Amino acid sequence: MNVKLGLGATIAATLVVAALAPAASARPAAGHQLQPAITQRYTCQTPLGDVTLAGTVVGRASIRHKVISLKKVVYAINNDTGFDLTVDHVRISTPDPNQSSAPYKKGSAKTAKNPIGWKAGHNEVGIFAFAKKSSTIANGADVLSAALSAKYAVTGEPGTVIDFKPGAVSFHVSAPLEGDVSCSPDDPIGTFASVTE
Repeated sequence: MNVKLGLGATIAATLVVAALAPAASARPAAGHQLQPAITQRYTCQTPLGDVTLAGTVVGRASIRHKVISLKKVVYAINNDTGFDLTVDHVRISTPDPNQSSAPYKKGSAKTAKNPIGWKAGHNEVGIFAFAKKSSTIANGADVLSAALSAKYAVTGEPGTVIDFKPGAVSFHVSAPLEGDVSCSPDDPIGTFASVTE
């Protein structure tokens, strides 16, 4: 995503929401090959006005023993601003796909141990991964979040399609400018992983 924060300065950050899924191709980040992806448009609110961005989203879901598993949801941020960028309080989210046919299994949201500093959770909207820590992203460098995963019960009628779609993204920029950025996916919202009950 390219985030432009006016006042004569431009902050461009490329956000790639990633996990393992079937579809198009994505670019490598931090030495990893990000696999198939969809492109999702976002509208981001910044202290200096709204901007429209595009993110890349991928994911993998599977069903086994009446449980849907969503695995390895990873967000990668690429800094192509021309200067180092410092961000903190990064939050990525994926809405619950269908609360009646695929309810979230309490306590199942988890993040991988690396990179450190990430925690997972669930609220009334869906699952999320959150990192308070401040990270300086060198110009041209990519940073990956810890992989996010969760489980959902299979409670729908046979043939019910369960789609996973990208959710909101937010972060705080502390340098070279300062401000909060909050991004919501625009319609149409793509599907990055899907299973049939």
